[in-house]
Amino acid sequence: MHALRYFYLGSAAILVAVAANLIHSPTAIAEWIRIKTDERQNIYYVDTTTIETKGSQRYFWSYIVFGTPYEAENKLVYSSAYYLSVNCQEQLFNLHFKELLDENRQVIKEYDYSDNNVAGAPTPGSSEEASLKFVCSR
Repeated sequence: MHALRYFYLGSAAILVAVAANLIHSPTAIAEWIRIKTDERQNIYYVDTTTIETKGSQRYFWSYIVFGTPYEAENKLVYSSAYYLSVNCQEQLFNLHFKELLDENRQVIKEYDYSDNNVAGAPTPGSSEEASLKFVCSR
């Protein structure tokens, strides 16, 4: 079961369907902070209202607007949303949920990794590392 959640990114309204059990509150207002633009012109954001500490993990939503769309499921992907956790002490992350979005920010495909351990360490100097450092500094 999914709940609809609206958030604003710049002047564009973005609709993202997220798993209902991952939302703090259905009425929560997102606050997207631009973290970094990489060499491919991909823009990385973190929603500061979703940063939540549970034990040694910090959970949060991240959003990427791709500088150049790519193809998946026979459609062009313009952006994607991710629900992640990070162990700030070890600088390791786990990916829990991912959505691929089209040019109208409609969901092309959802991936639920809650039963699989999709984990890793970010590449030094990467936008992913910048996002994790930002979340860990909060």
